[in-house]
Amino acid sequence: MATTTQAIEEIYIGLLGRAADAGGLAYWTAEIDGGTLTLEQLRSNIVNEQPEYAADLGSKTRTQVVSELYNRLFERAAEAEGLEYWVNGDGSTVNVDQLVLALSAGAAAADRLVLDNKVEAASYYSANTLDADYTADGAKASVDSVDATTASIDASKAATDSGTQTAGSTFTLTSSVDTFTGTSGDDTFVADDTGTDTASAADTLDGGAGTDTLKIFSDGGAFSLPALTSIETVELFDHNQAADFSAQASLTTVNVNRGEGDATITVGAGVTVGLKSVVIDAANGGAGKQTIAYKATDTSATLNLTAVTDGANDANEDVAITGAALTAVTVNATGTKSEFDALDLAAAKTITINAAVDLNAPVETTGVDGTLTVTGAGKVTLGALDDGIDTVDASANTGGISLTLDANTETDTKVTGGSGDDTVTTNGTLATTHTTAIDGGAGTDTIVIAAVADLNAADEGARYVNFETVQTATSFNMALVAGLTGLTVTATAGATSFTGLTATQAANVTVNGAVNAAGISFALANDTGTTDSLSLALGDSSVAAGVAIDADSITANGFETINLATAFGASATAGAQRTATVADFTADKVTAINLTGAAFDLENVATAKAVTIDASALIGDGATSSLGLTAAGSLFAGSTVTGSGFVDTVTVGASGSTYNLGAGKDVITAATQAIIAATTIDGGADADILRISEAAATTATLTIDDNTFKTISNVETIDFSGATAGLFTWTLGGYANAIATASGGLITATAAALAGGTNAADDIVVDASGLGGTNALKLTLTTTSAGANDNDVTITGSDGADTIAITEATAAADGEFTISGGKGDDTITLTKAAVGASVIALSGGAGNDTITGSAGIETITGGTGADIITTGASVDIVMVAAGDSDFGTITTPSVDVTNADIITVIATDTLNLTGALETEADYDNFTEVAAGGAITTTLTTNEVGQFVGVYDSATNMFTSSATNAAGTASTTDVDALFYTYAIADATDTVATEGLVIIGVAAQVDGAITNGIITFA
Repeated sequence: MATTTQAIEEIYIGLLGRAADAGGLAYWTAEIDGGTLTLEQLRSNIVNEQPEYAADLGSKTRTQVVSELYNRLFERAAEAEGLEYWVNGDGSTVNVDQLVLALSAGAAAADRLVLDNKVEAASYYSANTLDADYTADGAKASVDSVDATTASIDASKAATDSGTQTAGSTFTLTSSVDTFTGTSGDDTFVADDTGTDTASAADTLDGGAGTDTLKIFSDGGAFSLPALTSIETVELFDHNQAADFSAQASLTTVNVNRGEGDATITVGAGVTVGLKSVVIDAANGGAGKQTIAYKATDTSATLNLTAVTDGANDANEDVAITGAALTAVTVNATGTKSEFDALDLAAAKTITINAAVDLNAPVETTGVDGTLTVTGAGKVTLGALDDGIDTVDASANTGGISLTLDANTETDTKVTGGSGDDTVTTNGTLATTHTTAIDGGAGTDTIVIAAVADLNAADEGARYVNFETVQTATSFNMALVAGLTGLTVTATAGATSFTGLTATQAANVTVNGAVNAAGISFALANDTGTTDSLSLALGDSSVAAGVAIDADSITANGFETINLATAFGASATAGAQRTATVADFTADKVTAINLTGAAFDLENVATAKAVTIDASALIGDGATSSLGLTAAGSLFAGSTVTGSGFVDTVTVGASGSTYNLGAGKDVITAATQAIIAATTIDGGADADILRISEAAATTATLTIDDNTFKTISNVETIDFSGATAGLFTWTLGGYANAIATASGGLITATAAALAGGTNAADDIVVDASGLGGTNALKLTLTTTSAGANDNDVTITGSDGADTIAITEATAAADGEFTISGGKGDDTITLTKAAVGASVIALSGGAGNDTITGSAGIETITGGTGADIITTGASVDIVMVAAGDSDFGTITTPSVDVTNADIITVIATDTLNLTGALETEADYDNFTEVAAGGAITTTLTTNEVGQFVGVYDSATNMFTSSATNAAGTASTTDVDALFYTYAIADATDTVATEGLVIIGVAAQVDGAITNGIITFA
């Protein structure tokens, strides 16, 4: 973080263009550190109260201020995008007098370095110059020429020490004829032609001593150049037409800033031309070429490039240097990366690229037997090597070079790489007579094989030294090139093989392109070992948009271990782009397949030997239900699969293997119960599903044996959805009971396609009575009776709290339903689309059951316990058991019915009390109590007590009431009837049992016959 002193110096540099004077710096530092003032108040003071600011930046346009701040803070012209952003774009909302802080805060690393260097130089000047010795020129000069280099700081400090800091003056041209003579310092002459032209041939400018600069701000059109004397540099901004500086003898540098890159700049001998933030764009209507023209007698040229790009509208948006006698060209890439279609260097034979930053521009020359030297830390992309260049020497480059060799017309090409990561692409067959030699140098260097014939013989391979990686889409013998340590396989077009691998190479293989359906194969040079490994990264992680790939078929004979990893870029979306796929393996020795990365889909895991597949290191594909391993196929007997910590989906293809799956809601599928019975499966943590996809033949019987689950553990749901026809029988025994015990006392079973019904006897029978203790069954069957005949469905529950839900698929089906819940607190639901002729018996058994009927005609028996029964849309019979519904304490006129049955009926339903009454034949009347009267247990002999009122489901209280539910206080009240009866004998006049009827609002008179109540 910058100190207060450094922050103050930044503001001085930006707003006043100089270092702070010692007294001012001390004052502001003390005030700000003491909390009296802030940096913002310092900025405001300079802007609003200092004549120095008002006479300078305060009098300029916003465009001029932005341009000047870039020069003062970063020692460069504003790039086109930056200028547009701060003048007209989102940055235009920043007040012009606050731009100094915004530019400093948003400075990129390269600009930050320059500004920090200027602050260091300014701080040195302020600390080492007494107020008596201070001059505005000296303070300005201390920062004027400081850039990203240490040398510029040292020069500034030396000038401060010697007292020789002198700053030039700034002269602004007018629309009149101007005659200006500069000082002994570094003067600046400014011609602003963006409005009224201020530069004209009639102007006379003499820079005097020092290094002087003329800045011309163009409107894009033609301009007239003043007569120049002793002016060394011209800075030309936003100019789009030809400009001729060749007659200016004093010029040493012409810098073209911004502009459309479609003009010719003509200069004289020894003049360096700089292009900054120029966009070479053929769409602007010109040739799409920035040309630097030297005189016919000039033999050398120097070009500086900073942030030069093309418009991507034409294949020939180039930078060209012309000159009939040119033989030597030096190109300096600085500041920000430059990238355009080509760098055309006339007939130059000696070419030097000094790349401080990246440069992507193929070099073209009409010369012959040329030498290209590359230095610097930038990566230089040269494209196809011009056949006029025989030698490329990048030994002093640390950023890496990339090039494609010239065609066979050149027989003696020499390429030497540097310490960076170099890439050389082949281009044609090398004959034995060729003397081509390619040396990758230090770094991790790559040979890209363009065609099989380019590198398929030992003589050709010997031409390449100091390369570490081969990249190819075609078959290749790795032994042809010495020293290789890795292989990259790009998109293949057919069966592709890689032979001659060493152990090191086999451990470093990347497959980053789609593999042809014919597959890829890998073979060692020596596969006699017993611990050989092949490691493949499947996908592209070298770019943000890279995705994991489909490797299709992998042949890896001779390897005992195969290590597979997914590879993808930062922007790969969750799911498929992070999932690598392998169609199948051909591997005669493999015993271990290890998976790392995000997710894998192994479509066929068949191998020649028992294998261990380990997916425990996978991190998931990142989707909402993050997938880990998907695997299918028949494992070799004795194999083991270890799942991931995410959702694994495995299809068991053959018996005799072990699947140990981890966390995640895993799905295990097998074609037959026989396979399951012979396979050890541990579902691991979370709610896992075991799916038996066996489809019985149309006349076959599918009987699920309890032994099927002998080797199954940690599976919470059994899914029989695949059994689509025939008789289905499942009897749950001890092994199913063990699954239930391990799953918290519940085994869940589903079947969505038990259609059955091909034959009349194709029924569904599930018997869970073999579950022990409180273990229970949760069974959901849908789409029953979808076949030609009707299924009969018989379900027998356990002693636990079963949940049974049956849905019949066909509206016209008439299959019989017999569903018995057992002893626990069961929930039974039957759904039928229509009434039909089905015989339906729903029985809750013991326990507090909840039974919901269907549209069919049903007999519903709640059994003992406080049951909740809801009849369906048809005429149903509700059977009441003996001793079924003891009611609780009576508080006149209310009664606690927590222990009583709650039955919801519709008109025409019947309530059969015969199972509860001893001599039901005598029960033909009600003992009725007036609405609102007290509830008592007193009965008339052989009668059932009937009370009209409301039932509050929130409190389980029934209240005898003359009002209906709408007139009561509670929103949980409903109209109801409360019946009481005695079960001891026919003459008992004290009620001991009771139940609540919901759905009938009015009292029923004379509607009981022989103990059976019919609702009107």
